[in-house]
Amino acid sequence: MTERKKLGLQQPSNEHDFKTMMLTVDSYLKERNLKPFQRPMNALLQISGELQLGLQVTPKEREVKLGCYTGNSLSARIFNWYDEVYGNALNMPLLGRFFILIKNDPWIVRAPLIYGTVGFFAHPNLPSSDVAEDLRLRRIPEVNILGLVDEMPGGLKKILTATDLASIGEQFQICFPAIQKLTQLHELKFVSEALSDIDAAVNHACSKTPHYGQSKWSSLRATEKVLKAFIHANEGEIKTDHELKKHVKIAERCGLPSVDRDAVSKIRCKADISYGELPCSLYEAHAAHINSCRIILHVASNFIKN
Repeated sequence: MTERKKLGLQQPSNEHDFKTMMLTVDSYLKERNLKPFQRPMNALLQISGELQLGLQVTPKEREVKLGCYTGNSLSARIFNWYDEVYGNALNMPLLGRFFILIKNDPWIVRAPLIYGTVGFFAHPNLPSSDVAEDLRLRRIPEVNILGLVDEMPGGLKKILTATDLASIGEQFQICFPAIQKLTQLHELKFVSEALSDIDAAVNHACSKTPHYGQSKWSSLRATEKVLKAFIHANEGEIKTDHELKKHVKIAERCGLPSVDRDAVSKIRCKADISYGELPCSLYEAHAAHINSCRIILHVASNFIKN
């Protein structure tokens, strides 16, 4: 961990001193290239360490006492200052999105940025755990997958069966780790383009005017680019066509463990499908998306980063 430098902070005793201190600390955190969502906790640690205050990272209460600039009151002031200054910019960014079928309808799922170990579950009533409390008690946070589904109505949650919940969990366990692992390789050639194609597959399948053929084509292109990323990283020959079987064979010759050919068959399609010249259903687009994520997870898991 990078050692924090001394900023010459002084214990605030009024609002003017407090705001001056916050601007100083925030400017320093900007210089360290910390994003807004990363700054509140780091600001608290900087102030607590430099002023030797022993502030709690996760105080049970965030109540500001009038005229008090110590203890939990100071912690609350720090977090509140960031809420007021940065608002929605404090929201933790997403890794990306994917779509799943719930009762045969497509729903977008937000892939959250995760640090450390997190448990996932699907339940119609149980909330995700309190992360601050989890950190305080040093326990693994638990996240309800249904809370990651965009605009999922409460009425739908109430009618989900055990089979529905199991299906949601299975789809999540394929797509989320695929995007998570691929994002970790974003600096490699072709990877950022593949992530864009995954997002395009979601948009085309889930928009108000869906184009399932375009969605399937985007899934093929995403898979193709991830295979090319592996081939490029292993100094193989890059082909310019879109024949998925060919890219799979070249990647395997470059050291990729055998790819599931059944998954490949569910993704393969001709470019004509993107123009609506070939039929494509929601279920075909979804199968392509899921199997694209399955192959992407396989490829991304077998990268050796130098």
